[in-house]
Amino acid sequence: MKTAGILVVLALVAAPLGAGERLKLLVYSSGAAPSNVIIQTIVAPEADNHALAVVAESEDFFRSSTIELDGDRAPRLSNIRFSQMPAGLYEVRATVLDRNGRAMVTASQSLNIW
Repeated sequence: MKTAGILVVLALVAAPLGAGERLKLLVYSSGAAPSNVIIQTIVAPEADNHALAVVAESEDFFRSSTIELDGDRAPRLSNIRFSQMPAGLYEVRATVLDRNGRAMVTASQSLNIW
């Protein structure tokens, strides 16, 4: 299982973003509550990239994390883990922010934890 996870990460790092694609979001969960959720983002390198904000939100629960980015020198791949997430239908969003905190690009995905 550990080897499979490493291969997935290596494939993501090697995989280019699609034409014009600046942010890719992948969400992994066991599905059963309480669930550990792994959120992987691939961010195209740009000088204006200042931060990456990740949010998981349902009707009854909210969790977020922000990572500083060093412009076009920041790693392309970021992993965030939200532990012990309760049951619910979530919208998971990742947003790249500029130095003024303005959203440059956002990606989202639904997640159902039962």
